[in-house]
Formats: sequence, structure tokens, C-alpha cells
Amino acid sequence: SRLLDTSNFYIAFYDPETEIISFPFNIENKQRVHLSPRQKGEGLTEHIIKTQEPLLIRENLEHQMKELGIEIIGQLAFSWLGVPLIAGDRILGIMAVQSYTTPRLYDEHDKNMLEAIANQLAIAVQNALLFEETQTALRESEILYEVAQNLGQMEEEQAMLDFILPKYLDYLKFEQGGILILDANGNTGTLKSLIRAGQPVEAGLKISINGNWPMEKMLETKKPVALTDALHNENIAVRKLAKELGYKSLLLVPIIIRDEIIGALGADAIETIHEFTEREIALIQAIANQLAIAMANIRSLEEAQSALSEAEATQRLYLREEWKKFVPDKIAPFYERTQSGLQPLEDVEKALPPQKTLLEQGEGTETKLVVPLLLRGETIGALGLEKSGNNQKWTEEEIALIETVAEQLAIAVEGARLLEETQNRAALERLTGEITTKLRETLDVDSVLRTAVNEIYEAIDLEHVTVRLTEQATLSKKEAEA
Repeated sequence: SRLLDTSNFYIAFYDPETEIISFPFNIENKQRVHLSPRQKGEGLTEHIIKTQEPLLIRENLEHQMKELGIEIIGQLAFSWLGVPLIAGDRILGIMAVQSYTTPRLYDEHDKNMLEAIANQLAIAVQNALLFEETQTALRESEILYEVAQNLGQMEEEQAMLDFILPKYLDYLKFEQGGILILDANGNTGTLKSLIRAGQPVEAGLKISINGNWPMEKMLETKKPVALTDALHNENIAVRKLAKELGYKSLLLVPIIIRDEIIGALGADAIETIHEFTEREIALIQAIANQLAIAMANIRSLEEAQSALSEAEATQRLYLREEWKKFVPDKIAPFYERTQSGLQPLEDVEKALPPQKTLLEQGEGTETKLVVPLLLRGETIGALGLEKSGNNQKWTEEEIALIETVAEQLAIAVEGARLLEETQNRAALERLTGEITTKLRETLDVDSVLRTAVNEIYEAIDLEHVTVRLTEQATLSKKEAEA
């Protein structure tokens, strides 16, 4: 600015992969002004990027631009000078000055001087970019590694969300953001984790989806949505929402499980407008993907545990019903062995409801130990023991031994019950088969009925068996032929 008029000056960078032109530095009428990135077109900036040659237009800008096939973008200047930023064989961008008031303001001397400055600047920019890229890549790798390590050790979704949010906000150098999880109705979402002014605040805020353009866009495309200048967005709803929530730039990144969006990572720029780079968006999406995998694992585990609990409850119910039928059939469901002169143990059933070992001191010198017989979480009985005399105290080793015996006893008794049940079922099936075979030996109705009555009478040891056929149960000849 000490060498030539830079009242209107800008530096533009070009990304050949995305063909995006960004403007990290822009001065208009001596004031720093933000310029949003744009797709490569056919303007003056693009002409220098394409030719990689300086361009000086001293006057009559519109006429000369038409001759060169250059598109007019924005306000037309009276004089314009631009030079490429080239490092090695790579075009980084351009540096340009222009005047909206004075024609012939710049000359060949200015062009040579600006070109020399641009050459030095290009080398410095390339070195800075390489260093920054290396540092950024290292930092991103560290973040993703740390996220993966920590998520793998967490067992609750809320802990995951509270860990992830400050991690990516710190990467973006933002002080506001939140993680939203969609509600079951699909019309609202809940901010499960929220940071404002750099500090965690109480979550639980409901966000409407209907009419929320950024959220609707993300749900429709299943891709991140980045708003650079939300307060001046062409969409009225976007401007209104940005004003209500107090942000200037917004990034929403979907959390996707089994191809279904279940929420979003949100980041708000509240102090200045932020241009989200492809690299930033890619990293936040990678974090969202890791979070989605961890959440899916937890949810799958919870579903499996729920299914297992239901199966165990069904098994316990079946076991309980079977033992209810089994015990009354036994002549002696209680088995005791007592030394002569002692009363039978009366407190065995106390261990049934709590399903735990009970140790009680009796009225005299006796000490009672009652251990439940547990089978797949269901109590099928109890084992009671009593000590009396001077050596009435139960040691920990004795209690552990009795509990082990009780476990094995429960398994053994259940095995015996199942064996008896299997034998009874086999006998019933064998008897049914024998009766069926005899019934099939004749086609005479009277003989079949007589055989059925006799076999049932003998098999079940009944006093009286009757088989009666009614007219309603017999088809007429016409009905049979129909």
C-alpha cells in the first residue's frame, strides 16, 4: 500500500480439485469485507488462473474484457491489475488491485512490482500451506484416534455425546454447538448435549424439524449442510432461525445408523462468519460416523439384552409352572434328617422370597443356615442346616461349601425332573401308538369303537368308559356325496 493504491485489493486462492475460488483477504474502499467462496467461472480472476500470466487493463475495462472473452462479475472497475500466485508449477491463486474511480491508475511499472511481490508471496504461502496441511493432518489423525479409543470404552450414549461435542467444537474453534437426536415422532428433535459460550449447559431443548430448512435439507439429502452467512441467506426461514438461535454460520452433519438419520452434529459460528472447508466438513462427518457405529453397537447390545431378558423371563415362567405341577405329585416334597432329640428345622422357607442365604441365631445355642436352591433365576426349594452346642458358629468356608452344594443340588434335581418328564412323555406316546395300531386293524365301526373303549379302560384304569355318536356327527348320504 506504500507503493501503489490498494484501496481496492484482494487475494484469491484456487482449489483445482473442487474448482472453488476463495477470498481470504479482500479490501473494498479501504475496508476489510468478507467475500464468500464461489465456483470457478469466466471472470478476471479465472482468466489469470487459466493463463497464469499478469493482466493489466488501464481503461475501457468493459470493451477489453469482451475482446478477451471475460465475464463481468460484480461492479465494473475503471482500471484493473492482477498477477498470478505461482509456486513451482502450481497455481495457487491471484493478487489484484483495482480502482472504481480512476482510469489509467496502474502502469507497467506497477505490474512488474506487483508481480515480484506475488512471486515472493507465493513461496511464503506455499510453505505456510504445506506446514499447515501437515499440522492439520496430524491433528485430525490424533482427534479421530482419540475419538475411536474413547467411544470404544463407553457404555452409555449420553457419555458419548458429552465427549464428542467439545471435541469437534475445539477443532473448529467454536464456542457454541449441540448434538441433536431425532424424536420418535419425526417432527422434533432433542438437543441431548449443548455448549454455549464455551461451557456445557443443561440439555433437553426441543427443536422443531418442520420449517427448519437446514434440518429438512440434511434429512432430504443425508449429507452435511453448511451455511456460511446465515443472517443474509436468500431463504427467509434460514435468516429467521439464525437470528433466533444467535449464529452467523452453521454446520449440520448427519448421524446415520443403518441408512437412517437418527440425529446431527451441530456447530455454530457466533462471533464472525466462518467458511467451512471441505476438510473441516469431512472430519466432522468422520467423527459422526464413528459416533454412529458406537451408538449402533450400544443399541444392538441393549436389544440383545432385552431379548435375552424376555427369553429368561419366559423360561423362568415355564420353570415355575412345571415345578408347580411337579411338587404336588411327590409324596414327600420335604426331606429332613435330624439328630434324635432335636426339633425339625422350621425356617427353611424363609430363604425362598429373598433368593439369598440366611444366617440366624436361634433362641438357644443353635445357629441356622438356609440356602435357596436357585435354577435359572427361579427358586425351586431351599436347603436348611442347623448347628447346636458349643461349636454353633458357621465359618465362611462352610457357607461357601453349602452354597456350592445347593447349586449342584438344584441342577441335579432339575435333571431328575426332566428325566421323569421325558420318560412319562415317552410312555404316553408309546401307549398312544399301541392304541392307534389296534384301531387300524379293522374297518368295522363297531369293532373300532369297542377296541377304543377297551384300550382306554385298561390304559387309564377307569371304572366306566362311554363313546356315543350323535346324529349331528354323522353325514347323510347326500352330504357325503356333495
